[in-house]
Amino acid sequence: MPILELDFRDVFKGISCGGCISTIEHTLYGLGVSHFEYDLIEHTARIVYGHDLTKSEIFKAIEELHYKPILHRFIED
Repeated sequence: MPILELDFRDVFKGISCGGCISTIEHTLYGLGVSHFEYDLIEHTARIVYGHDLTKSEIFKAIEELHYKPILHRFIED
C-alpha cells in the first residue's frame, strides 16, 4: 500500500486541537484511506491508502478543507 508523509509545519500554524485533525481524518477515511496518524508536535501526517486512491485525490480532499500540506515523502508499494 502506498504511504504519504505530509508536512503541515508552515500551513498548520494555529491548529493545535484534535478537532481540526479529526475533521481531516474523517474526510480521508471517507475516501477510503486505511490509516491516518498525525503528530501534533511535529505537524506531520502519515497516510496509508490503497491503490484505488491517488495522491491527487488525497491532496484535493485536504485542500477542500482549506489546508495545503507539503509532500514530505512518498513510499510507493
